[in-house]
Amino acid sequence: MANNSFISVEIMSKLTTLAFLDFNQQQQQDFYSILILSTQGLDEEWEIVDKTLATVIFVHYDETITQSQWEEIEAAYPMAKLVAYSENLAHIETQWTLLTKTNKPPLRSELIRLLNQIGAENLNVNVKVNEKLSVKVSEKPSIVEETAKISSKSPFFLSEHYFLSIVQNSLQSGNTYRCKFQDNISLYLLPKQNCYFCSAEIVDLYALFLTHPDKIEITMMSEKELKQQVKGLKTKALNDLLWHSTVTVSKGRFMKSHDPEQNVRLKYWPDISQVSSNKSYLPIASFMSNNIANVIKISQHTGQKLSDVLDFHNACNVLGLVDTMTDLSIDLKVNTNRAQYYNQPIPSTLCLEVAA
Repeated sequence: MANNSFISVEIMSKLTTLAFLDFNQQQQQDFYSILILSTQGLDEEWEIVDKTLATVIFVHYDETITQSQWEEIEAAYPMAKLVAYSENLAHIETQWTLLTKTNKPPLRSELIRLLNQIGAENLNVNVKVNEKLSVKVSEKPSIVEETAKISSKSPFFLSEHYFLSIVQNSLQSGNTYRCKFQDNISLYLLPKQNCYFCSAEIVDLYALFLTHPDKIEITMMSEKELKQQVKGLKTKALNDLLWHSTVTVSKGRFMKSHDPEQNVRLKYWPDISQVSSNKSYLPIASFMSNNIANVIKISQHTGQKLSDVLDFHNACNVLGLVDTMTDLSIDLKVNTNRAQYYNQPIPSTLCLEVAA
């Protein structure tokens, strides 16, 4: 009898863990980015976890959801508060709603207001547990680390997890490397000549860019060995490899070392072929060359996705094209067509501060 009997335990828990329901990867990453930018304004430290562990779940809401379907979601996650993440006011009865625009992340001010309001509440949860078990209740739920990871959806971009770190290491050390990958594809890095050799085209190296360095065979080579192995291969620009490998793995995430509140500008334009690889990059590049702003303001003023701004910023930063601005005394208002300035220094007189 004892094995089958249960007792009811009431848990008082702070609402500081959140998750997503029916969000696509891009929507989740946009939300991550705004959450990181909102840290200083939040009363609590919020953690993104698996839905089964969350005390707050943001539900991607559209007009097809009925009241009964919403109640079914509530029943499926009885320990969580549900927030309707919607482009329009919810047409069903919901306690919490966060409005957003189509394909845009939520406004930082609205997210801060909502999370602080929810976080001020306590969640009373009745949990049935076997009476033979020892129940330990803490203020904050313990989180299994693996469930907090959402594949490559970590809110931060760490180059050391990717092939990019090998290229950066080669540049820093000055060593020539042969990088051997699957299907016997070899790539040769020549940092002193700022070039590389590879039989495969850069568009075919996507899998390599996503590979952890531990899975790549790296050999340091002499100049004599190199000449023997790269016969017949065309010289290619190392900057192009840096750009594409960064954009491939950035995936709209903040670089770990990047302060999202830091105001930046472009010192130089990237190569035109790099800018034209994504139609969003041209207005981003133009704005960043003429304005001082942080990434969130760049997204707002250009009307481009925050994920595209972050990818462009990260790639430019890896190439050394980004200047961090600490002196915001410049207020000259200039609107200049930058098309003729590719790969040229940007005069300081063309820089203007973006109003908050």
